[in-house]
Amino acid sequence: MEAVAWWADLPHSDLPVSTSPVLTMFGWTWNDGLDDEERNQLRQYVPRLYGTADAEKAEEGRAWLALDWLARVAAPAWLTAAGFDVEAGWLSGLPEVTARTGGGAIRTVQKACRSVGLVTAQRMSPTEKKATLSTVWVGLRRSGVTAAEAAGTTPTNRTSHRLRLGAGGTLACRMAATMLVWSGTDLQPTVSLLQPSAHDLFDRMILHS
Repeated sequence: MEAVAWWADLPHSDLPVSTSPVLTMFGWTWNDGLDDEERNQLRQYVPRLYGTADAEKAEEGRAWLALDWLARVAAPAWLTAAGFDVEAGWLSGLPEVTARTGGGAIRTVQKACRSVGLVTAQRMSPTEKKATLSTVWVGLRRSGVTAAEAAGTTPTNRTSHRLRLGAGGTLACRMAATMLVWSGTDLQPTVSLLQPSAHDLFDRMILHS
């Protein structure tokens, strides 16, 4: 985000006033989770982010786009990779997640988390779960999961529905990724699957008005 301020010849800031807070949070969080090569791919967005500090309605729509992707794309991808095909189907089969459908989405996400949680509790000890955490979070950050949650729950968009949906979507991803690490499965294929989709999400959020 400092690059946006530099490009626009504004005072140095990682929160430029000319840029949408939702987009700033997504870009900022994702950037911090990427390696150098992946981070370079974000440069294409710098000139497009300037002047995106739009009206509240646009910001709300962008936040819901992020949460929709988290619930219907990212979480199912991680769940499928870990063998939770049924739970993945519950989420991928949701209607588009919006302010109107958010309540139903929360219930479905929570149902999926409970189902996956029962399996992980049976198979893994708390010590084993803790041992996987650093690897799991690297995978979630690189795949855009934490960026989507952050964008969907920015301070200006921090309603209880969005907080619950963001936390639940990330939890589903985290539990699935934990199972993958525990079983010795590489997270890279799922990260590689989701990164192009996360770029598409960023593009759609920028274009949203």
